[in-house]
Amino acid sequence: MSWKLRVHQDSDQDEALEAYADEPLADEEWLALYEEEKRTEEELEDKLKKRLSGTEETCLRKSNFVIITGDSLGNTQFWDGLQGTLIQDLTRFKNHLLNNEIDEVKSLLAKKQDALRDVARATRLTLEDLPRDDLGTSLIPEDVTFKQGEIMFALIATPNGDCLFNAASVLLCGDESLTILLRLLVAGELYFNASFYADHETFNETARSDAELSEDVLFLVALTKRGDQKFTASQDKVEAVQEEAFVACEKGEWSSLVHLMGLSSVVSTPIFSMYPDVCFRYRCLMHRIINPRPSEMSLQPTDASIMNILWSRDGNLDSRPGSWYQPNHFVPVVLGNSSTSEKLDCSTSIASGMKKSKQQGTLFSFLKPKATTVASSKEKVKKRTATTAGFRDKTEELPEVKKSTTKSAASLKQIVFKWKDEFPWLTISEDETLSCSVCCNAPEVAGNTQFLTCCKSTKKETM
Repeated sequence: MSWKLRVHQDSDQDEALEAYADEPLADEEWLALYEEEKRTEEELEDKLKKRLSGTEETCLRKSNFVIITGDSLGNTQFWDGLQGTLIQDLTRFKNHLLNNEIDEVKSLLAKKQDALRDVARATRLTLEDLPRDDLGTSLIPEDVTFKQGEIMFALIATPNGDCLFNAASVLLCGDESLTILLRLLVAGELYFNASFYADHETFNETARSDAELSEDVLFLVALTKRGDQKFTASQDKVEAVQEEAFVACEKGEWSSLVHLMGLSSVVSTPIFSMYPDVCFRYRCLMHRIINPRPSEMSLQPTDASIMNILWSRDGNLDSRPGSWYQPNHFVPVVLGNSSTSEKLDCSTSIASGMKKSKQQGTLFSFLKPKATTVASSKEKVKKRTATTAGFRDKTEELPEVKKSTTKSAASLKQIVFKWKDEFPWLTISEDETLSCSVCCNAPEVAGNTQFLTCCKSTKKETM
């Protein structure tokens, strides 16, 4: 069967290509496309790289490549099989590493690096039109700065364990078609440059900024569970980083800060590792710009070239009091113009150009009381009562009379002594305050209780 594929330029759907069966081949070009199906996977991949480097327009849509060259069109089966080919390459790459077949590993790496260079990069306007992640947008920390007239928002990335590489792929080409390719390249980067990442500048800078944090502890925080176990067993940081390389070789495995470091070097671009505004001991390690490994091919980084990736969550937040923020997802973060956000599906405040700082801070309100809201409500009450003449004087005089009368003090002593008969653990001081003898003897167990600091309550329910 021969296929002729046509492109509908006025269609945005995935069905932009239509196949017409049983149509005779027009010329040698159609015959060549038909014969490509019979070639091996490795030959097809080489053909893909040549096509990518020579096309005038490259459309990257979801996980499929669609190459458009004039009136000629690609083969749908050819492009659909690309992701399966990359997964097989990832498995083959891991097997070469396990068997210490270094020459084969380096040869495969060189091919994949060339393929990444040939990929067309997504423009800022393209990224602005992609679906947004509302939860991720609300998690963007307030200390991230951007120019006036711009907004910062998170984009959707598939939460399937490959989310770090999904996020990077979206930032690079506008979809997740580069996920497996980036996994393979990061694995090679970490394996062959393990000593660099074992002593990464991020650990040194963080340890210098906080004397209580050691580089060894910071290194463990940056690892996955498998890398942590490897370092615990061998006490060798290089071996731990190489174990992280093997983690990257497995599709669906979660990533760590070390993988973020390797990703920065693979794409030759600084990555802003964004961590939400939460009380986390090691936030100074996670929330920073990570620079790529210096090499002859490195370019001078600019603000426009920085990739923003946020430690986010897939699912709902734990709103229980005292709960910890535990990220389980990575999402890409991009800048956009506030004027263009109105056409996108986002909140009304974002669409009207409101600054991000006005939206932040409420997401983690369950971690601490809303002091500003309570204070403002009290002020309103004071203003309303202050304008009522006579009523204010009555309320102010009443507590003064209670405090100054000896009758109240005498009745307080009488009530307190009755309580002591019922609660023998009470201790009464000279200023008529109460404390707990048991709590005072074991303050570390009692915790933050008012009976350690002398309670002045006159209510029996307090006991």
